[in-house]
This record gives sequence, structure tokens and C-alpha cells, in this order.
Amino acid sequence: MSEILAIIITIAGLISTCSGLILTFRNIKKTSPSAELKTWQAETDAKLDNDNRRLNHLEKSFDKMEELDRIMLRSVKGILGHLSTGNHTEVMNKQIKEIDNYLISK
Repeated sequence: MSEILAIIITIAGLISTCSGLILTFRNIKKTSPSAELKTWQAETDAKLDNDNRRLNHLEKSFDKMEELDRIMLRSVKGILGHLSTGNHTEVMNKQIKEIDNYLISK
């Protein structure tokens, strides 16, 4: 009877030891530096992609703003020329058409 009990305790101890080793190896694998590095790299790549999309959107916005600034400066120049000389009505009409075309395209 004591031999059977010793065998059962030995088998239970062996199972317990094996399961402990398996859990230890799994934890080592989860917390390994290479796994952390891969996670960090994936997060960094996602952030870089997001930043790249945002920068591309901002560049397009700046291009539109530059076009609007150019139209506004031409219009102000035409107005100042008209105010200073009283002439240049053809320039004024051209600027009005350009502003209308810009507003219609928006």
C-alpha cells in the first residue's frame, strides 16, 4: 500500500514539475526582449504611417492655401492699382473672374 501511495505521489510531483516548467518557458517567451522589440516596432510603424498620412494631408492643404494667397494678392494689387490711377478696369474684371472661378471650383 505504501508503495502505491509513493508511486502516486511521484507521478503527481512529476506532473506538477512538468506543468511548472511549461508555464515558466511560456512566460520567458512572452517577456523576451525580442517579443517586446517586435511589439514596439509594430507600434512605431503604425505611428509613422499615421504621421505620414497627416503630413501628406497638411502638404495638400498648404498647396491650396498658397493658391488662395496668390489669388488674394493679385486681387489686392489690382484694387490698389485701380485706386491709385483710376484705370485698370480690365485687370479688375479679370481678377473678379478668377475669384469667381476659384469659389465655384470649391
